[in-house]
Amino acid sequence: MFYLVRHGETQWNVDGVYQGWSNNPLNEKGFAQAEDISREIAKLSPTAFYCSDLLRAKQTAEIINKNLGIKIIFDERLREFSLGAYEGKSKLNIPTQELYKQEFGAETPKEVFKRAKSFTSELKEMNISDALVVAHRGLIQMILYCIDKHKWNDEDSDTFFDAVFNKTPHTSIIKLDLNATYC
Repeated sequence: MFYLVRHGETQWNVDGVYQGWSNNPLNEKGFAQAEDISREIAKLSPTAFYCSDLLRAKQTAEIINKNLGIKIIFDERLREFSLGAYEGKSKLNIPTQELYKQEFGAETPKEVFKRAKSFTSELKEMNISDALVVAHRGLIQMILYCIDKHKWNDEDSDTFFDAVFNKTPHTSIIKLDLNATYC
C-alpha cells in the first residue's frame, strides 16, 4: 500500500495563484492542517516516507514526521507540474488548457506522467509494505489518472485536464494498492 497526501495550504492557494515549482511556504492554516493529518498518519505506521523537494511539501512532511520519526526521502519526481511563465499568475486570467504548453516553459502532461510512472514503478520494485508520499495536487492526480486509464497517449491530455484534474483537498489521505497500479 501507499498513501498519497497533498501538502498543506499556502497563501498562493488562498489567493488563487498558480504555484508550480515556486517554493512557497505553508500558511498558518497549512501548518495546522499538517499537524491534524500527522495524527491520522501515525496510526497507519508507514515504513517508508517520500516527499517532493518543494518547500510546502517539505514543511508538511517534517510536521508529519514528528509522530513517525522515520527518514524522509526527498524526490524531485514528486514535484508539481512546472508551469513556466505562468507561475505566480492569477488563475482567473489563464485557462487551464493554456498552462501546460511548452511554448510558455511549462511541463507537458506527458512529461509529468513519465515522472509519476518512474516513481511508482520504482516503489513497486522495492516491494515496500507501506509507503507515505507527500506531494502536490497535479502529481497525485497524474498517479490516479495512470491507475484509472491503464495507459498514456498524447491525445489524453485534454481528457486529463477537463475530467480528471479535480481538487484534491490539502492534507487528505488517498490510500492506493501498488499492485493495482498500471503505470
